[in-house]
Amino acid sequence: MRLSISLIFLTFVLIGQIAQSAPAFEYRPAPVKVSLNEPTDDVLPFRNVSYDWALRLGTLSGAFSETSSTDQLYYYGLRYSFYRQSLSSWELEISTGGNNFLHITAGKKFYFPLEEVTLPYYKISVGDLVDSSENLASVFNIKKIQAVAAVGLDDLFLWNQRLQGELAIGYALVGPQYEVSIGFAF
Repeated sequence: MRLSISLIFLTFVLIGQIAQSAPAFEYRPAPVKVSLNEPTDDVLPFRNVSYDWALRLGTLSGAFSETSSTDQLYYYGLRYSFYRQSLSSWELEISTGGNNFLHITAGKKFYFPLEEVTLPYYKISVGDLVDSSENLASVFNIKKIQAVAAVGLDDLFLWNQRLQGELAIGYALVGPQYEVSIGFAF
């Protein structure tokens, strides 16, 4: 008697589990975007803030004039970023230091999204080394107009994209220049 009751019970349990079916639904993931629809679309979704102004401190070494072979100068400056797109922006910078020195640069910054943390970039720009003791002739001196290539990080130490670092090399007809700078964006 016991054997037949357990077989009947086992049969009812198996049939009861089969009778309850799982709810059916169709899962379709959102399509993955491979390219941008518009040039202003943001590829980097974590870039929710953008600071247009930055105070810069740095050192510039190399040839600044035709008479001196090499010199080193500590400077401070102000940088402005404008016409931002998803992976690029234009920048203007004016820096000053001792000995009547003024450094004016304009260039384009290109981000390469290899990391989501530090926002690495490279920049191509044109600069002018102005010495105010040479009066207006220094502004239009073709020998002091330089081509500048730079690499940098827009978010050092994960500080909400406020602390920036940059290494640059420039070349004018008076000679090469090397630059290391750090900036605070606001």
